[in-house]
Amino acid sequence: MENELTGRSVELREATRLAGQIVIARFESLGMMDFGAPGQAFYGDAQIEVDEWLKPAGASPQRDRHMTVSYTVQRLPAGAAEHEPELQRKYILFLVDRGGMLRAAKIMAADDATEQATRTVIAREP
Repeated sequence: MENELTGRSVELREATRLAGQIVIARFESLGMMDFGAPGQAFYGDAQIEVDEWLKPAGASPQRDRHMTVSYTVQRLPAGAAEHEPELQRKYILFLVDRGGMLRAAKIMAADDATEQATRTVIAREP
């Protein structure tokens, strides 16, 4: 479960606790890049299409599957550098509401192992 994406230093348990929503989704657009904190790029207005809501469980049919999110990508130092997500690849996004805007605190590639690990941590939440 090597993660070199947004929030790679955030533990799965902590990301799950912080996130109001956790989704399995695909990026339809990566958003507009702007400079964030030193050594970091900020991406706003990224478009995702949600395949499944893990938290809260079970998306209702009325829920919009297309969402706008933001995220950061650490560039420096090199040992902590993160990669941008790729279009149309499945990811698990841990979303935090920041005043009406959703920010991905952690992004992980979605595969059987990461999905199962995430579901297990969610199930253990109080």
